[in-house]
Amino acid sequence: MKRGLIILIVFFAGNSAEARLNRDTSLQILDFQVVKVDKKSGGELDGSFPGKVPGDLISDLAATGMVKHPYYGFNSKDVLWINDYDWTYRTSLELSPESGRRTFLLARGIDYECEISLNAKHVADHIGMYSWILNELTSHIEDGENVLQIKLVGQQDKPAEKLSEIIFPGLEFGRRATLKQPMGYGWNIAPRLKAMGIWDRLEVIETGPVIIKDVFFITKNSGEAEVELLLNSDRDGTAKIEMNISGENFKTAPINEVFDLNLKKGDSSHKLFLKISDPKLWWTWDLGEPNLYKASVRVLMDGAESDSVKETFGFREIEWEHNPGINSEWEWVLRINGKRLFLRGTNWVPVDSLAGNITTERYYDLVEKAQKAGINLFRVWGGGGREREEYYDACDREGILVWQEFPFACVYLIGYPKTEEFMALTRQESEGMIRLLRNHPSLALWCGGNELNVYRNSHVIDVMARTVAELNPGRRFIKSSPWPGDDLNWIVWHAFANLNEYLIEVDPMISEFGVQSLPSREVIEEYFPEHAHDPKAARELWHHHSMEGMKLRKYLRAAGQPESLDQYIFMTQTVQAHFYKRAMENWRRQKYTVSGYAFWKFNSPWPSISKNVVDYRGNPKLAYDMLLESNQPVLVMALFDDKKYEPGDRFKGDIYLVNDLHDGFSVIVKAHLGDLTKTYTSSIEPDSVTKMAYEISGAVPDPPVLFLEAINADGAEVLAKNHYRLDVHDPVKINPVIKLAMRVHQRMLTGRWP
Repeated sequence: MKRGLIILIVFFAGNSAEARLNRDTSLQILDFQVVKVDKKSGGELDGSFPGKVPGDLISDLAATGMVKHPYYGFNSKDVLWINDYDWTYRTSLELSPESGRRTFLLARGIDYECEISLNAKHVADHIGMYSWILNELTSHIEDGENVLQIKLVGQQDKPAEKLSEIIFPGLEFGRRATLKQPMGYGWNIAPRLKAMGIWDRLEVIETGPVIIKDVFFITKNSGEAEVELLLNSDRDGTAKIEMNISGENFKTAPINEVFDLNLKKGDSSHKLFLKISDPKLWWTWDLGEPNLYKASVRVLMDGAESDSVKETFGFREIEWEHNPGINSEWEWVLRINGKRLFLRGTNWVPVDSLAGNITTERYYDLVEKAQKAGINLFRVWGGGGREREEYYDACDREGILVWQEFPFACVYLIGYPKTEEFMALTRQESEGMIRLLRNHPSLALWCGGNELNVYRNSHVIDVMARTVAELNPGRRFIKSSPWPGDDLNWIVWHAFANLNEYLIEVDPMISEFGVQSLPSREVIEEYFPEHAHDPKAARELWHHHSMEGMKLRKYLRAAGQPESLDQYIFMTQTVQAHFYKRAMENWRRQKYTVSGYAFWKFNSPWPSISKNVVDYRGNPKLAYDMLLESNQPVLVMALFDDKKYEPGDRFKGDIYLVNDLHDGFSVIVKAHLGDLTKTYTSSIEPDSVTKMAYEISGAVPDPPVLFLEAINADGAEVLAKNHYRLDVHDPVKINPVIKLAMRVHQRMLTGRWP
């Protein structure tokens, strides 16, 4: 290959820290020309237009003005025709075959079905959105210009899909036979946008006779590491592995190891062993430093370098233990490196419904916002699938754990197909995700998917379980969420219950709960026509943008009746913040009978009225501001009756100190209720909950707000602040018949009692 001669469309990727198996010499393809193809005749239609990688077809069409922006108004309905056609991505590469050298094409993610050719010679056919496609191009290369073509096959709507749209968006009919991103078929958080495209990195790799296909580090906190190498050689022979290991985000003396290998032609697996003295461990941000190591792995044959990759990994050990005092089968207490960790989590959904809008900067912005808000766990929801590697890289560096679900979601009634083809697809996609993510120390848990019926889908769950056990031994796998001890509390919201249902929750892990609120005015003004800024006057459009109107109006009454858009935004966000605050603080007070929570949800994949705390444009809602108080490692909180307090009413509440750190403190607590200020002194043990000996009581002020503050006893540091609006209250309790029906409904869908 003539490095640097791939015209306009590639760059040297050596400085990228995000991609795993990063090569200094890999060349990333960024640009194509795209043309529409008639499905019946195979003829090309119209002219070509630019297509970017990573990206998606809808974003490319919008960028050229061929379709209107799909997020504005109802425009998302006007781009569904793209799947009635096939689309060819075509570009020219300047390549030059050299004796003894090999050339590969690596696609890290193509959505969804494709045919790849080089110089009109067939290279590969592939189905699957999340698995890598690695194909050798060596025998297809011509000296000079080479034409790479990737034809994407449009996934035309099946009759069952159209039926699902009529009955309920996102229903399993029509999508159960594919492993495309489930929410792309339409969900209550995202529009129906069956996108397609080359959504993850695409690169050309040149090697000698041996290519490194995979590197996996299995580490122990003692410093022992087992390194599994997957190599492919075009001949029998001997090879040498040179490995250099050093600190990735900290300074340490490099370690160099050399290993001799005997290779056979084709794929071969090898296990190497090394020891690092006194390793620096990877911790979540609240318990320590997220220390990462980097490894450079070179394979040499006949004294010359054949291939070289870079990879990051970490030393950390995670255990799951029984919750004290409750069901002995429930294992939701997490220990990292021997220390218990209360899981202050949130659900992560795709950054954007369209991959072409996703950037590394957006990943890091959201992950950093989450860390600032006290979050130490992301549940990566199965309806969204996996993210690009930059996201997991950000979680590693910011010290946030990841609960990763496979791309299976809400298939209840029929179940996934039991054909050999679908079972093989399940294995392929599961293996691809595992190999991509297993070196990330942030990865704490694999989950089969979101709200699966575990009996009707036992065949695909078994495939995932076996694949995890084989390729990522030691990491926990659960069949689905919910799972025993793990509840999705939708009694509040979907069943119209009030706050009391959060306060009486008995499961140790609550992995979904939430209340909708409006986004910022910025989002509404950008994506809603001016005449539709009033949700009462444009309900159809607001419902299209995810609003669940009847439920939103019910909970809105807890704060009052808005008279303007700004009031509507403020009041819905106020109610959301109130519910999240009282729920989280109640569960934190009960640690480790309760192990943690993951509220639904942190972000939003499009401009919507939804349960996220950061809107589509990255603007924090009031619930995000609440997290800055209620979700930090040290919490000062009040426990009081759930009712509406008017100025002059008598208020009484208990004060608690919650400490998720493993250091103790002597503290001064100040409570401010109008003109009344009370000061208390106390000490708090590491990783504990302390109820103050004295309560706070007095007349409710105007405005009705209670303020709390915890200060280090020497007065040098404010450990925690908190405040409560006492006039937010939803008095309407759930009908017991509706509650029972909701629980029965969950049993029918998931195949187990919640």
